[in-house]
Amino acid sequence: MTGKPPRAADPGVGYPMTMPRLGNDESTALFRALCKRAGLPEPVREYHFAKPDRAWRFDFAWPDRGIALEVEGGIYSRGRHVRPSGFLKDMEKYNSAAARGWLVFRCTPQTLDSMTTVEMIFRAYERYAPATRAG
Repeated sequence: MTGKPPRAADPGVGYPMTMPRLGNDESTALFRALCKRAGLPEPVREYHFAKPDRAWRFDFAWPDRGIALEVEGGIYSRGRHVRPSGFLKDMEKYNSAAARGWLVFRCTPQTLDSMTTVEMIFRAYERYAPATRAG
């Protein structure tokens, strides 16, 4: 995989920058399809990255490159990720991931199935060579 990531504005790409809102399963399926179309390998769902120390998982991961994507839900409904205890737990998780060599991106459920998110992952995937990480 080399070159520039496909962009929604490129001729022949054929999909809008942001997809209509779908249910969780449909958004996940669409995200995976967009990744495939962009030339990314299939992401691993619910990837355990800190075994055996912790039970932490990434929503999506490309372990060969140390790249992960976390979907942060509930931002408008005072969900777990924005309440103080959840926020602090996420901070611990993301800092631990960084210390283990992971590059962690974050998005909302509303932006999971957008080309902006896929382009971001594509650029990182192109840039980061396979690496060895702790955990």
